[in-house]
Amino acid sequence: HDGSANGASSIYMSIAAALDLQARGHELGGHTLSHPRLSNLPEAERVREIAGDRAQLLALGLQARSFAYPSGDAEAATDPALGRSVLEVARTSGYSSARDTNGFSQNNCNAPPEPLPPLDAYRVRSIRSVNDAPEGAAGELLPPDTADTLLAWMDHAMSCGGGWLPLI
Repeated sequence: HDGSANGASSIYMSIAAALDLQARGHELGGHTLSHPRLSNLPEAERVREIAGDRAQLLALGLQARSFAYPSGDAEAATDPALGRSVLEVARTSGYSSARDTNGFSQNNCNAPPEPLPPLDAYRVRSIRSVNDAPEGAAGELLPPDTADTLLAWMDHAMSCGGGWLPLI
């Protein structure tokens, strides 16, 4: 969100627009205060980034029930010197679920959509971000995703037996 409420001059969604989306039934979740690589931070900073983000969202009137790991950084193991893992901090932050940025295969059903209920509510698998332009076979960037791309992902998820497919 744009906490400065710069309105039309901002590239970020205004608080009023976020509240309007929530009122229309959309879920808006947390994504940390500053988008850091969480696995590189000590526990106190992980807590500040994850729980602090949720506290700010709640203070703005957003329900903030789910969390998205920046860059899909949701490791389970950690250097003991850094404290609790990112997953453990997320589990105790007040969020009811958290999602990764990968795990669902676009090419086959070997890694299907997340079942309902998910196997681990704090490690919900999803597809890559629509903001990450796909690469072609020669490494060239392909055109950005469209609504047709998203519909194809949903059709593929259904062909794999259905389930929960968070879109990022």
